[in-house]
Amino acid sequence: MKWLIRRVVKKGKGALQYEEDEHYGDELSMGRGGNQAIFVPDLRVALEHVRVRALPGGKKYRIESLIAAGVRINGHIE
Repeated sequence: MKWLIRRVVKKGKGALQYEEDEHYGDELSMGRGGNQAIFVPDLRVALEHVRVRALPGGKKYRIESLIAAGVRINGHIE
C-alpha cells in the first residue's frame, strides 16, 4: 500500500509550504523516533506512539496506541 504524507509548514506571515513524502507498506507509524514514518518532535510523544493499519478493503483504518496512556482521536481517548 502507498501512503501519501503531507506536512504543512508555516513560512512567515500567513505563508504556508507543503512537503510531501510517500511511504510504502501495510502500516504507518508515528512518534518521536527517527525510524517513524511520521516524525513528531514533541517531547510528550513516545518514540513509538501510534500505528495506523489499513483494514481489508482499504476504506477503513485501525489506529492503535502503542503507549499505556492511549491516543486522543476526535476528542476521545482510544
